[in-house]
Amino acid sequence: MSDPTAQRYEGDFIKEILVLLECVLANKPELVQSFTVALRKNVFNNRIEIRPGNLPAIAGQEAEVVIAFLGADGTARRAIAYQHGVALCELGLSNQSVIAFHRVLWDLFFRHLGSFNLVGDAIFNYSSYVADGYLVEHENMIRKEQENFRIAFEIALHNKNEIIREAQNLVQRATEASYRRVIMAQEDERSRISRELHDEAGQALIGIRMSLENLSADLPDYSIDKRERIHKAIFWAEHAMKQIRNLAYSLRPPMLDLLGINLTIKQLCIDFSQQTGLVIRYEGIELPTLDNDFSISLYRFVQESLTNVVKHAHAKHAWVTLKLGGQDVELSVQDDGKGFDPRIVSKGIGLNGMDERLRLLNGRMEIVSEKKKMTTIRFYVPIPQPAGVGPAFVPDNMDGSGSIPMISVPDAAGGKHKRAGPITGVR
Repeated sequence: MSDPTAQRYEGDFIKEILVLLECVLANKPELVQSFTVALRKNVFNNRIEIRPGNLPAIAGQEAEVVIAFLGADGTARRAIAYQHGVALCELGLSNQSVIAFHRVLWDLFFRHLGSFNLVGDAIFNYSSYVADGYLVEHENMIRKEQENFRIAFEIALHNKNEIIREAQNLVQRATEASYRRVIMAQEDERSRISRELHDEAGQALIGIRMSLENLSADLPDYSIDKRERIHKAIFWAEHAMKQIRNLAYSLRPPMLDLLGINLTIKQLCIDFSQQTGLVIRYEGIELPTLDNDFSISLYRFVQESLTNVVKHAHAKHAWVTLKLGGQDVELSVQDDGKGFDPRIVSKGIGLNGMDERLRLLNGRMEIVSEKKKMTTIRFYVPIPQPAGVGPAFVPDNMDGSGSIPMISVPDAAGGKHKRAGPITGVR
């Protein structure tokens, strides 16, 4: 059973709503004008999209919503006011303009109806429902703007990072191309100097030696002193010829083009051992045909590493290994010298040069060393694969077993051979 007091309140409220509706309908032009004035006072608080010429239409729409609200039943009344609040927010009205609309309604009703018992309840409900819709939509818009700003910021940051990465890549490619040209120019110059030393200086020294030998042969038997001086000159000419040959070979080993990288490194170890007294053990395999940049870089890695062993490590023995590891050529140089801490010792020109060469070949270098312990430097260089070529070459034995044959080198006893034997220096 319903409450008689509530029923009486509901009936009185409906009567009051009807009175308010009649008041709005009777004074609609005045209400629209008041709404327009309120909008003009707050025109700078609204979004810039709302032009002064649009204010009367907005005011008229506000009056129509008030009429619809007052003419609807209790269920639809809240939905009308709530959706209107959402629409006002989407339109771009400021909260000052929305509050001004409600003040205009209060003024209208109290001016034409006086102190009405339930006017406050009706206007309060309308204002409350409109405010709910406005605030919820305003919060949604803020979240959307924040999300849009976040997305825009991420896009801008991504684009900026892409631009930076592209610029860095361009700089890196330009640097690599420049360094590649420098290296190739150096190798070309070394090759030219090597040829000139062999062809020009070498031939000139041969001519000098032959002339001295002829001169010595033409001297009378009693010119012993002169013949000895000529023989000394011949000795120094031969010594200079040997030095020039060694220099020409170190600048550009002719074996590299004729016999490949494996035998060239083997010969380098033999020559280096004879020149320095460093005992070198070499183990290597035959590799597939490599381009000039690749081969000469491997040769320079061994040459520079052995030079560092002699200059800095004070070692007695060194081990050089050349092998295949998957798609990479693995080259290592190990010594039994005094060692060093790679974290403390800075890289010199030699290591920096090897780093640059490795970067151009997409390779990497690994140094393992401690003070008073052995030092190992490893180079991992991927074999370049031409388009349409299968996996990297892996040599097979004659029996088809697929194992990698090692280079056979003469042992110290002289003449006999064994697999992967040591190459020792002349002691």
